[in-house]
Amino acid sequence: MFFSVTLYVSLAIFALGVLFKASGWFRQGLTEADRAIGPGPRIAGVMRAAGGSLSPAGIVAVLKALVLDALLLRRSFIRDRYRWAMHMLIFWGFMFLVVVHAMESVVSQALFPGYMSTLNPYLYLREIAGIMVLAGVGMAMYRRFVMPKPRLKTRSMDTATIALVALILVSGFLLKGAKIASQSEFTRMVEDYSILTDEKEIESLESLWVLEYGLISPRLKKPFDAAVIEEGRELNDMFCVSCHSPSQSAFVSYATSWLTYPVTANSDGKALVSFLWYIHILATFAGLAWLPFGKMFHALTSPVSLVAASVSGRGSSPAATAARRVMELDACTRCGACSERCSVGIADDALHNSLILPSEKLSALRAVAAGQDLAPERRKALLEGLVVCTNCHRCTDVCPVGIDLQDIWTATREDLLRLGPAEPYVLSQLRLHDLLRARDGGADAANAPGDAARALVLEHFAEAATAEVVLARPEAAKRFFPDQAGFNACFSCRTCTSSCPIMDCFENPRQELGILPHQIIHATILGVPEIAASSRMLWACVGCYQCQEQCPQGVPVADVLYAHKHAALARLKTGENA
Repeated sequence: MFFSVTLYVSLAIFALGVLFKASGWFRQGLTEADRAIGPGPRIAGVMRAAGGSLSPAGIVAVLKALVLDALLLRRSFIRDRYRWAMHMLIFWGFMFLVVVHAMESVVSQALFPGYMSTLNPYLYLREIAGIMVLAGVGMAMYRRFVMPKPRLKTRSMDTATIALVALILVSGFLLKGAKIASQSEFTRMVEDYSILTDEKEIESLESLWVLEYGLISPRLKKPFDAAVIEEGRELNDMFCVSCHSPSQSAFVSYATSWLTYPVTANSDGKALVSFLWYIHILATFAGLAWLPFGKMFHALTSPVSLVAASVSGRGSSPAATAARRVMELDACTRCGACSERCSVGIADDALHNSLILPSEKLSALRAVAAGQDLAPERRKALLEGLVVCTNCHRCTDVCPVGIDLQDIWTATREDLLRLGPAEPYVLSQLRLHDLLRARDGGADAANAPGDAARALVLEHFAEAATAEVVLARPEAAKRFFPDQAGFNACFSCRTCTSSCPIMDCFENPRQELGILPHQIIHATILGVPEIAASSRMLWACVGCYQCQEQCPQGVPVADVLYAHKHAALARLKTGENA
């Protein structure tokens, strides 16, 4: 009765949780425009997008996403073999236990004639699956707590998930071990699987189980008479061998049976078996009920995200995009791959703002999508994390579940900028056209009236003394460096600044040096070389060429800095103010 009630309650919570989360994909929104699209148009948009994948090419793309990316975790294998092995062990081990063990009455008994959980190969395969999950959990604990990576943030939910999975597996092994050593379990087996009533025959069978099956009997002690063992073996072959493989096949559980020896040696073991059964069942059902609300929900949403990513290149309507963005928030596995590769992740150390990291921004954006009001400081930190993004696309490229993170950052940033005020990132990667697109629905900076554009910039960058330089002459860069047009390939990834050894010499480089290497390049592109010449960074540069050597775009960063120095010195010689 207890088992049935608990199971049905857990299934009900699980089903309601899945429906609630899935309905959020069609109710919630990351941006004001997304929230304006109702459930009906979103469902229609998703259906149209799904219909567009029914072509031969679309079907192949979906199958590749499901098999290679969802089941074999191809993307994780390419990026990080350790993380791939960890997830494969947990995923496939747990799936085997769910299908063959937890759902044995529905799946295993229907698929395998004569199936019994105590028979090989099912008995030892279940042990192998349990070991796989525990090995994966051990790898996860080692990765999280022993050798944590600098940008991998561990939260209470991560710890709770690891602990719950470990509890389910450990309690399962201990329960099986207690059953192996339990006198009461042996008695129940005799009653269920044999017709024995003679006490001496039951004692002979019990003697064999003590000798060869690991049973701990409080009434029988070794050594046993050979004739008794022979009689027990005949009875075992007659009643037990067809439904019970040797307990040693459950090699992990058999080993744990000796841990229960102090209890089972002095009793029939019934109380211990009952206690461990309740622990195991409650932990399992708690995991089932919690799944839609915790980290493990990505096991269901990640395949959906991968399929969406495989067909999104065929074009998606705004309605389908609105639903996909919210769904992708639930698909995140918090593996930290995006944060590891983030080109501005190092800014977290300098600004002490964890919301600069992609994986951490997603947690705040879940609250935004749910319509929760963020505290002013948290909203400011989120906006800073969105603004410093360089649009380098690395986070999206390395996401193992295909989340279009770049789209989420761009859409949310422009929506939050409407609320203002923005921080004065005049010489950062936040271009004027980002502000214009956010404010007037997509107008390009080149087509916007000069006075209107200037007003917008001054409104957002009122505290910046050099606000008007954003509207300076971009063509001046080509006149200033006629032979160095290649630096226009810069996309402000900040690699030059991150690799500069001068940064380590100052506690607050931006405050003490003025603008930094990537900002000098940006100022040059904007056509305001006087801003670059006024920076102490230009004169602190030691000419080590680390910035230029590390630039992924081949921008001649050091050469540009030298050109600025030479131009400033030339102006000094002529008496002109630099």
